[in-house]
Amino acid sequence: MTEKDLNNDGINDIVFIFEDPFTHSVTLEIWLSNSDGSRQEPKFYENILFELPADVDDNSVSYDLGMTDDNCLKISVMLDYSMSGSYAVPTGTYIYRYQDGDFYLISDTHTDLYANTGEEFSVINDYLKGKRCNVSLLADKNKNLKRKAKWSKIGKKTLHRLGEDKLTAE
Repeated sequence: MTEKDLNNDGINDIVFIFEDPFTHSVTLEIWLSNSDGSRQEPKFYENILFELPADVDDNSVSYDLGMTDDNCLKISVMLDYSMSGSYAVPTGTYIYRYQDGDFYLISDTHTDLYANTGEEFSVINDYLKGKRCNVSLLADKNKNLKRKAKWSKIGKKTLHRLGEDKLTAE
C-alpha cells in the first residue's frame, strides 16, 4: 500500500497492489479521495500490469508500489533469475500520471543488473518528451564501473492508459 496525493487535490489517495497466490494475476486498486475526506469508489485494474516472459517462474516475481516526488504512481516488477542460475536480475519500472480522470503511462525503465560483474544495462523511455535513453554501466579493465548514456528520439505518441494494454516485463 502507498498513500499520496495522486490527483493533486491536496488530499492523500490510497493505492494497493495484490497478487493472487493461485493465478499470479496482479490487481491494482486505487482509492481517490474527495474534498470532504471520504473516498471515491475504488478503481480496479485487474490482471493487466505485466506480461511475464514464458521462462519465468511465478515465485521469482515481486512487485513494489510507490510514488514519485511529483505525485505520480510508480510500479516496479522485479524478476529474480538468480533462482534459476542466471546472473541477470531484470527490473521494470512504470510511471503513471493522473490526468483527465485516469492514469497514463508517462515513462518506463527496463534494467538488467548482472550479479557476476556488477554491470547494468537500462532503457529509459520518456513518453512525454518522446525520447529514449540507453544507459550502460560497464566495467573497464581495472574493474571500475563507467556509465555511458545515449539519447535517441522515439517520437511523441498517444499516452497509454492504465489497463489499456498489458505491459511487458523485459
